Parts: sequence; structure tokens; C-alpha cells
Amino acid sequence: REKLAQPVEDTLYFAGEATEVNGHSATVHGAIASGKRAVGQILEREWPAPVSPRRLAPSLRDLLPRGD
Repeated sequence: REKLAQPVEDTLYFAGEATEVNGHSATVHGAIASGKRAVGQILEREWPAPVSPRRLAPSLRDLLPRGD
């Protein structure tokens, strides 16, 4: 699971319950948690510290395009 959760060349990120390493594998909760983890990895790569990914996008909803 840990190997599945690792990004490939900082361009391909995996999420889903099979990549959850914190005890929630095979659950919807694990799928959601792994998606948040993958988004955090991407944000940390694009905006390294001291910018907090949580400050940039406090929820996944903030990352989705708006229907403007």
C-alpha cells in the first residue's frame, strides 16, 4: 500500500482505498482520505513550505472548477 501511495516522478499521483496506509483501507473513508493525501502531495510540490496546503485549499470543494 505504501508503494502504491508514492507519486511517480512527481507527475503521477495515486489515490483510492487501496493506497490508504492509515488503517482505513477497503473503505469509502480510506478512499476519501487518500484523495486528500494525494492533493496535499501535489500542493506541497507546487507550493513548498512555508505556504500551507490547508490555507490554499481548506477543502477539496475549493479545488473543483466553478460553473461560472
